[in-house]
Amino acid sequence: MQAAADYAYMCKQEICNIATKERDFMIQAQALNHSSEWHTERRSGIGGSDVAAVFGMSDYKTPYQLWLEKIGKAEPQQETWEMMRGKALEPALRQHYANKTGLVVSLPAKAMVSEKYPFMRYNPDGLTKEKRLVEFKTASYSDRWGEEGSDEIPQEYLLQVQHGMIVTGFDVCDVTVSIGGNKPKYYLVEADTFLQEFITEGEAKFWQMVEQN
Repeated sequence: MQAAADYAYMCKQEICNIATKERDFMIQAQALNHSSEWHTERRSGIGGSDVAAVFGMSDYKTPYQLWLEKIGKAEPQQETWEMMRGKALEPALRQHYANKTGLVVSLPAKAMVSEKYPFMRYNPDGLTKEKRLVEFKTASYSDRWGEEGSDEIPQEYLLQVQHGMIVTGFDVCDVTVSIGGNKPKYYLVEADTFLQEFITEGEAKFWQMVEQN
C-alpha cells in the first residue's frame, strides 16, 4: 500500500512539473508575441485584426489610430482582458474543433503574406490540409451571433476571415466560438467575391496613405 501511495505521489509531482513547464513556456511565448520585433512585423502590412479599424467598424480603434500605429507614431494598443482570454482558450477550442471534425489543424510558423497584395498579411488560428481556414473566438454575449451553422458572425470577424481567405486563397472558413465560457458553437463562412473586392480596394487605399506617411 505504501509503495502504491509513493508511486501516486511521484506521478502527481511529475504532472505538476509538466504543468509548470507548460505554464512557463506559455508566459515566455506571450512575452515574445509582444516583443519589438513582433510589433515591427505588424507594422509591415494590414493584418486580419486590423481590417475592421480600416473601415471604421472597430469597437477598439479608429482608422486614424491604426494609421498612427502603422507609421510608427503611436504605440500599439495594449492587450485587453478579452484578448488575453481569447488567447488562453484558443488551444482548448482548437482541440475541440479537431475532435469534432476529425481534421488536423496546423499553424504557420510566421505571418502569411498575399502574393498579389503584399500589404495584406494574416496570422490564422489554424489551417487544414483540406484548405479550410479556422478561427477561434470567445464572446461574453450571443447578441451578434446568429444561428449555429450559419455565416452570421459579428461584422469585424466577417471582415477578418474574408481578409484571411484573400491572403490564403482558401474558399471557406470555420469559425468556432465559446460564448460565456459555454460549449463551442460552429459557424461556416464562404468566400464572398463582392465583399473581398470591397476589402481589397479599401485596404489598398489605406496602405497608400501609410506609405505616403
